[in-house]
Amino acid sequence: MSGRDTPGAPAARTAVVLLCSVVALQYGWTCGAGFINDDYGWVEQARAAVSGLATPVSPIRIFLRPVIEWSFRLNYLISGSTPVGYHLVNVLLEMVNTLLVWRLAGAVLVAELDGLLVALLFAAHPAHAGAVTWVCGRTELIAAAAYLAATLLHLQQRAWSAAALFAVALLSRESAISFPLVALLLDRDRAGIRVRPLVLYSTVLMGYLLVRRLTETSYIGYAGLDLITRGEGIGVCRLVGRQLIGAASALLEPLGPPAAPSVGLLLGLVVFGLWTTAGIEAHRAVRFGSWWMVLTVLPFLGWTMFVPRYAYLPSLGLTLVLVGMARGLVSRYSPATWSRVVVAACLGIWCITATIALQRRNETLWRNGTMSGHIVAALAQVVPQPAPGTVFVVDGLGPLRLGRDPSVPSPVFVFGLSEAVRLRFADATLDAAFPNEPLAHTERPTIRLRWDAQTGTFIR
Repeated sequence: MSGRDTPGAPAARTAVVLLCSVVALQYGWTCGAGFINDDYGWVEQARAAVSGLATPVSPIRIFLRPVIEWSFRLNYLISGSTPVGYHLVNVLLEMVNTLLVWRLAGAVLVAELDGLLVALLFAAHPAHAGAVTWVCGRTELIAAAAYLAATLLHLQQRAWSAAALFAVALLSRESAISFPLVALLLDRDRAGIRVRPLVLYSTVLMGYLLVRRLTETSYIGYAGLDLITRGEGIGVCRLVGRQLIGAASALLEPLGPPAAPSVGLLLGLVVFGLWTTAGIEAHRAVRFGSWWMVLTVLPFLGWTMFVPRYAYLPSLGLTLVLVGMARGLVSRYSPATWSRVVVAACLGIWCITATIALQRRNETLWRNGTMSGHIVAALAQVVPQPAPGTVFVVDGLGPLRLGRDPSVPSPVFVFGLSEAVRLRFADATLDAAFPNEPLAHTERPTIRLRWDAQTGTFIR
């Protein structure tokens, strides 16, 4: 069966059940995790919006992401401030994206079975943990869903629908800005460049940039723009190089390579994949997957950092390269049985190591969520009914605002303690600070608390 054939209904149903089951097994157990860091800000903002209340300016408002804001508002209407409802939505979004990847791979590039394998490898990639298990990581999930659906619609020559979803992706996350380039790549690779859709997508993009300008939404975090305006070429090169290393390390995490050589290793995989598939249909999969990685990483090259969850969309490109390369090796050494055994073993090892890395990240996030929930509950136990306007000054959580749980290696309250307090007591007038932070309103009632690491409680 060619990549353009439509799978039969029974096979399609089986694939849907299999892919959804894999995602459920990977993430279902994480639905019991709590909120972490920015999660509190998004949920508290949703609570205030639903309740018609004004809240202090939150750092999340530097972004233009109304689709994400509305997703949290709808989630709050259904789930309130209970974390499980938000985690469940993220898991469902991951299912949707995995199915979209399956359809994209099967409809455009590879055979039906290979398309299913691409989706399975995509669902197992450890970069997805930060997008799925961390509630506010749904920025990646919703933007990717709209991005992938827009790509499918573009292939079906439904440009207006694709443009609408492109707008949704942009209003979910800024990194969706690369979609017109993906559409251009697809057209160039198939029937030739179509001008009308590209004009439509460019119009959407210009409209988005105009809205950002009118709303004075900042581009904070895009250090590359600042370096370029100052003419610091060396600084730009260093920043781009650091981001490329971060992206390659995140994509190749299942192999566990050192950071610096990861770019060369990834480039070597791409070159090897192009060589093994020369002259066969799978060559298109490797070529498109390679360009997909480049184009979806491109918006992050000027950003101040590259965290693993940013590799969510680029991981599709890597899986296309891997599956295309596997198909090329089997075809090159056919009909030798050993080639199929070796390729199956390599893909199996990749799946196992990717799943192990994914579950390690899931466990870390789960422990962080559990710890942050315990801290908020302990605070509420000591001060069950704070007066309106109270400021909690919290000491003892460590320099990174981390509860002293040795099994939690990353901070649980770098951001979000103030929002967590407001959300816990449903009072937008409350605030929280740490001893080294100046108090904005010294006339407000203050409650000083110290975290006791031995008992896991606060002492007033």
